Amino acid sequence: MINSLKRFSTTVRSELFKIIVLVGLAGVLAVTANALRTDRLAWFGYQTVARTNPAILTVADVVHAYYADNAYLVDVRASDAFYKAHLAASIHLPSNDFQTNFEMVFEKLPAEGMLILYGDDHDLEAPEKVRQLLLARGFRAEDVAVFEAGWEALSKQKEISVISGADDE
Repeated sequence: MINSLKRFSTTVRSELFKIIVLVGLAGVLAVTANALRTDRLAWFGYQTVARTNPAILTVADVVHAYYADNAYLVDVRASDAFYKAHLAASIHLPSNDFQTNFEMVFEKLPAEGMLILYGDDHDLEAPEKVRQLLLARGFRAEDVAVFEAGWEALSKQKEISVISGADDE
């Protein structure tokens, strides 16, 4: 009876060791796989709506991200529209002249944080074009979102200052 208990105890320890090794190996594989992903998953907590589904950003999401200091607004409208009026904290990266402006603006783009691209009202073509160009230059997909409602929706927000062309002079 004692010998069978010793064998059982040895077998249980051996099986527990195997389980621990397998769980540890699975953890190492999970960390490695996540590190290789272009759209890495969050390990703890949750990601904001802006990060999990950039297709459905609301005005409230943009304002919240902006004031949480984890997002930067990137205005992709043409230069004439931008200089008529723009959001005070926005970075101007016009889609119609991306190649020329990118090098000049690149230094202003943050290494970390969300870039929220917006163009003219409900114009998805220009922001999406800039998004694709940024992704091609190494920006991570989860860090570049398009705000569909555009300039008009953001310019009406009291929480974000607007600078008009007359204010710049």
